[in-house]
Amino acid sequence: MGLTGLGAMWANTNSRFDALEQRVVGLELDRQHEREAMLKVLDAIQRTDRRLALWICSQDPKRCAE
Repeated sequence: MGLTGLGAMWANTNSRFDALEQRVVGLELDRQHEREAMLKVLDAIQRTDRRLALWICSQDPKRCAE
């Protein structure tokens, strides 16, 4: 195999590595977005829990005195 063939193989390998690297970066971004979305959902649940607790206490103060 001549230098031209090796150069073509090297370019092809680099291209594949670049594609894999882009895929990994894309997956990392996807996971980051999923984490952020889940944190938003958790925050919404916690706010709802607090509101519900406040509402329950306003309806039945004896229940919250315990």
